[in-house]
Amino acid sequence: MTLTSEEIARLRAELGITVTKQRKRREPREIRHGTTQGFHAGCRCPDCRSARNQRRQELREQRRSTRELVDGRLVATQARVHGSSTYREWGCRCRVCTDAVAREFRVYYQRRRAS
Repeated sequence: MTLTSEEIARLRAELGITVTKQRKRREPREIRHGTTQGFHAGCRCPDCRSARNQRRQELREQRRSTRELVDGRLVATQARVHGSSTYREWGCRCRVCTDAVAREFRVYYQRRRAS
């Protein structure tokens, strides 16, 4: 069953459905190479990759500098979530993070042995 545009408009009015204008698409921005914004815009040139890697390393170092010693373990007390990513990115060695990484390795090695 095909409806005409008038029938669609009448049905929308009866149901109280309003149609908003579609947004105009933005013109793509010019990518500045050698920046993290360039990488996030989709550029994968060596300069943009290098900028992203450098920024991630800086963030990792900042996070790791905030760790505190708790019960003989370096713990990322400012991390919101603990798990395998906190183990890698924050350098957290709390029980939750180390157990999560150990679980990942066990699964990884089991899959390797199975194939």
